[in-house]
Amino acid sequence: MGTGRQGNSRAFAQWSAVNSVLITGAGGLIGSRVAEAAGKAGYSVTRILRKPPLSETPGVLQHDLRLPLDDIPPVKSILHLAGGYAGAGRQALERADLLIAGNLIQWGVEQGVKEWVFASAAEVYGHVDGLATKKTLTSR
Repeated sequence: MGTGRQGNSRAFAQWSAVNSVLITGAGGLIGSRVAEAAGKAGYSVTRILRKPPLSETPGVLQHDLRLPLDDIPPVKSILHLAGGYAGAGRQALERADLLIAGNLIQWGVEQGVKEWVFASAAEVYGHVDGLATKKTLTSR
């Protein structure tokens, strides 16, 4: 465990990373519910939001994922649930998605993250009337 304050901080960081998850898109419809459920299940949840939170809340970080990640606590798992940027055209959205994925992958590999979930936003399914199912998806 080490001695002194630095040793205790390192040990705590390693312990908290065992049951921890980083959730992108945690301000959105899906991400907010997943973050809430993970917290209730006992996970240490770090939420990343695109827009600043309404109030300062522990474990909630505002970050533009198109920029490299830094100052993020270590985690065991990443759930990438962030959707596209409103008003972006198709090419801009594709470029942003690739950049965001690359930034997350680079950070996660550097941190030794072993568990990954990458889920797309609903807009990748095209226009759907009603509930999106395999039968209602439109072709691209």
